[in-house]
Amino acid sequence: MCNVSYTFSTGEIDELRKDLLAWYDDNKRDLPWRKTDKVLDQNQHAYSVWVSEIMLQQTRVATVVDYYKRWMKKWPDVKSLAESTEEEVNEMWSGLGYYSRGRRLREGAIKVIQSCDGKIPASSAELLKLPGIGRYTAAAIASIAFHEACGVLDGNVIRVLCRLQCIGGNSASKEVLEHLWNLTNDVVDKERPGDLNQALMELGATVCLPKGPKCSTCPIKSRCKAHKQVLNHQKSIKKCKTEKETVFSASKVETEIKLEIKDELTDIEDCNNNILALPSSVSWDPEIGVMNYPQKVPKKAPRSEHIIVLAMEIINDLKMPECSKWLIAQRPKKGLLAGLWEFPNKACLDGASFENKENKTKKRKHFSDMLHKTEIDPTIVLNGCNELMADFMKTVRTPLSCDFVGSFLHVFSHIHQTNHVAHFRVNAAETDFHSSRPFKLVTSAELQKSAVSSSVMKILKLCQQTNDTNYQAGTNKRKKSNQPSIDSFFKPSSKK
Repeated sequence: MCNVSYTFSTGEIDELRKDLLAWYDDNKRDLPWRKTDKVLDQNQHAYSVWVSEIMLQQTRVATVVDYYKRWMKKWPDVKSLAESTEEEVNEMWSGLGYYSRGRRLREGAIKVIQSCDGKIPASSAELLKLPGIGRYTAAAIASIAFHEACGVLDGNVIRVLCRLQCIGGNSASKEVLEHLWNLTNDVVDKERPGDLNQALMELGATVCLPKGPKCSTCPIKSRCKAHKQVLNHQKSIKKCKTEKETVFSASKVETEIKLEIKDELTDIEDCNNNILALPSSVSWDPEIGVMNYPQKVPKKAPRSEHIIVLAMEIINDLKMPECSKWLIAQRPKKGLLAGLWEFPNKACLDGASFENKENKTKKRKHFSDMLHKTEIDPTIVLNGCNELMADFMKTVRTPLSCDFVGSFLHVFSHIHQTNHVAHFRVNAAETDFHSSRPFKLVTSAELQKSAVSSSVMKILKLCQQTNDTNYQAGTNKRKKSNQPSIDSFFKPSSKK
């Protein structure tokens, strides 16, 4: 019979609140969105919290800070954001990833202006009615900005609670998540709900880490059941080594250790009918200690896809490469990276003709390290780019140069996309662009300010490196290449 309780007693809740708030007051990070409650009215403070919480979804704090500052400078309140264009928002969000977040934030601001008289809803229930706001974000805004006594549950809080209570069930399941929500609602401080919630999140982000947790500095380690397991295990090892050292072999010592902590681990591991316990198929691993909790949630394997990318550089003056322009096209208004700008590309259907050989054990410290060692016939890429050129030019003429410059992996949450890039340089005087798809010609500086994903910037950098390598300053003399000649790929053709 399972006698384990996965809840907090009233006394434990009082002590947790006291310890967490004291620690937070002394150790919270100096972040810009934590200063607005003292200088802004409640509605603007709520707006700043809203912006920060949306940006922080799936994104590190260090990355968000600069984006947040630029955003608040451009759109300091709900009204100014509601008056922005989607293109402006995409440009501001460029490089931050998960681009639908920015668009939904703008849509939410428009709804606040149109339906809420410019006032951000003060309750989590009403906040849930705004576009892009889910249960966590609603609770975060309501508790931090409006002092509603509701708990929050993000990845950091899940980890802290699972370790505090030795919850080893699937933390992505509906039943376990609901239990965790109940726990965080129990723990939240009625007088300082926002601070308590931020304390839990801060603890998970800085101390109770997924790997290498800093248990020695944790303010609530004395109340952590996962930490208690580790201490009991260490005591058992010491006892066994002292009393049995000359009798037991190493394997027998381990058996003795397991017997010493059998009662505790049996309660936690063998509750086969309890969805909160470690699964019966999983044994507590002393090597990883508190990191036994939470258990890793199986994720659906991302699909792999390969695309051919045309990076077309339009040359006005060979002696002034900084004056050249790049052709970029706009993605559809719906779907992945909706509305963003990109280099023209197409699916690479001949996937069997090459093989990725990425060295996954090597940490990529330099841009060149991200290039795949990919076996692909450059002819496939160059021919594909020739077809892409035909989509944007009435007459396809032989370019000044064309090079297959490499392949790299770009990772989305659900897609591993390998980009096979060709760099084409064309004479501006010989171009006659035309396409049913929205496109524009931009300089490198303009491209970097456009609404583009980080993969576009990788492609630009790759092509610029190729320019630096292959071209001498002020001339079009190129280093020798083993690639097929240009004329073997291009024949003048006209669109009818």
